[in-house]
Amino acid sequence: MTNQSISGIFRCGEENLFISFIYAKCNSIGRRDLWQSLELVDPKDDPWLVVGDFNVIREDSERVGGHPQPIRAMEEFNNCIDHYGLLDMQVTGRRLSWCNGHEGHTRSWARLDRAPINIHYANRFPSACFEYLNRRTSDHCPMLIHVQKQEVDLTPLIQKSVSEENNLVLVLAPTETEVLAAMKSIPKESSPGQGWFWFLSI
Repeated sequence: MTNQSISGIFRCGEENLFISFIYAKCNSIGRRDLWQSLELVDPKDDPWLVVGDFNVIREDSERVGGHPQPIRAMEEFNNCIDHYGLLDMQVTGRRLSWCNGHEGHTRSWARLDRAPINIHYANRFPSACFEYLNRRTSDHCPMLIHVQKQEVDLTPLIQKSVSEENNLVLVLAPTETEVLAAMKSIPKESSPGQGWFWFLSI
């Protein structure tokens, strides 16, 4: 535990998850202590999720408006991600998590919040993703993390009502003789329906 992070082991079903919650400082010098402190985290072979407000972007495309981020600050963050073997968890929906709340040409957005994971997390939960929810009182969007999407196969629960043999018959195109026989079997006093159908049934 530091003044910028807190880590612990959590249970998810039968799995141990090692999670580090981040609230990084706004200046790059202060964040250097955070990058170094993650060295003390030892998830071993457990899935590791590092989630929170990093107060820095990885590249300039992760912002709209505002001032460019210092290149060195982005490099230090990317070096930290690479050093600890972390991967960005897939995000769905909106891509930017923070807004300065201004109106007009001074309004800006950036992706300051994210959820990097280690390779063990990616392997255990290959469908894991997160999304940014609507902002309420904070200038940051809340994050909703989906640990794993469950895909249920209902095929074994559905009983077959048509045999394979009858199914083959149903998918075969009828012959001209069968069509004519069906047409002649329609009673003349039946409802005419559409004009073309009435013509064929005479």
